[in-house]
Amino acid sequence: MSLILKALDSVPIHFLFGLQLLIAEYMFVVGLKKRSTFIPRLIFCTIFYLLIVFFQPVLGSPWVRVLCSFMWSIAFLFVVLDNSLKSCVFIAISSYTVQNLAYNVGDLAVSLAGLSRGGSALFYVLTVSAFALVYAACYFVVVRRFTKDGNIIIKNVWFFVLAVASIAVVYLKNVLFSFHIMSDYQLLVLFTVIACILSLAVQSFALEQGRIKEKNRIIEQLLFAEKNRMDNLKENMDIINMKCHDMRFHINQYRRGGGADEKFFDEMEKSINIYDHTPATGNSALDVILSDRLLFCDANNIRVSYIVDSEMLENIDASDIYSLFGNALDNAIKSVKGEEEDKRIISLSVKKKDDCGQIVITNYCRSAPEMDRGMPVTKDDRNYHGFGVQSMKYIVEKYGGNILFDYADEMFTMSVLFPDLKRISQK
Repeated sequence: MSLILKALDSVPIHFLFGLQLLIAEYMFVVGLKKRSTFIPRLIFCTIFYLLIVFFQPVLGSPWVRVLCSFMWSIAFLFVVLDNSLKSCVFIAISSYTVQNLAYNVGDLAVSLAGLSRGGSALFYVLTVSAFALVYAACYFVVVRRFTKDGNIIIKNVWFFVLAVASIAVVYLKNVLFSFHIMSDYQLLVLFTVIACILSLAVQSFALEQGRIKEKNRIIEQLLFAEKNRMDNLKENMDIINMKCHDMRFHINQYRRGGGADEKFFDEMEKSINIYDHTPATGNSALDVILSDRLLFCDANNIRVSYIVDSEMLENIDASDIYSLFGNALDNAIKSVKGEEEDKRIISLSVKKKDDCGQIVITNYCRSAPEMDRGMPVTKDDRNYHGFGVQSMKYIVEKYGGNILFDYADEMFTMSVLFPDLKRISQK
């Protein structure tokens, strides 16, 4: 036993580090995409890596050799994995972090047990146990999430820089400690400062990720709104096809000499009039939206009245008008189309109020809608957290305005107020 312990004590620190790092990297390799002829590559690279780490040709202190072992591990990953060099560097950094965590946990266990480094079987039992536990925990908690789709894709370069900086700080601490360049207290203060800096960096990155997440949420909302628009267009196409079929039937009946009575002409006129809806509000984008929705409303006996001062909309992008009015009218139509005919009423107003631009859309609503933070949530888009309404809110706020929803006396009202028309004109 004493001979084994002496042999273990004589193993160079840079070789132990390289072996521990290699095991950590193996955990990542298991779940990532491999290059062709992976097994021969793995066997060759493993043997080559262990040999070059043990007979490290670079002269200097053990910590220089540790750094070289880390660099060789990146080459090992690049040869066996079908990933970019940047991804291999990131994997090596993550593996180094796992190795360093296990090392420090083992060191803490040895210190709490009152043991000195090396020279005893208990020291190696505690150290190996710490490595086994930490590696297993890191694999199930972290590594499997990193590699669940076989790829590690790094799009945010600042997270990559943060990872490099973090591991550089860990390496610097080990070097300063081993050479006694600074006292324990000075090291504690220095790395408290560094930890605070890194913490601020993480908070900054977290805020940026939050902004990205919010943008993605808005995009999803707009996509859902677009899906609703396409559903409505499909429904309108069905109406058109039905009316064309009716017109074709009447024409064929007339050609067969079935007679042309008043009922025939009434039906023909009714079928043609359904297309005679080309509103002239002065805003072409709003005209398109109204034409589309009025076709559906006429087919479903929904009365729509509108008064539009197009000057209030001339500086708003056409795409925003499509989304804002499209979503608002769709919500109003959904609310009234199942009601009795005399209650299928929608009114739209775009006008100037004092120095502001105001949009008001009102429709009959039998019962108060469910509200979430001041915004209605319909049954259809509950799973999307009111994406249509959210997209309207985003567009209104884009132009410095406010959007409000109100329910009173079985009438639901959406009000949009742009407080500064000059600000809109500067967009």
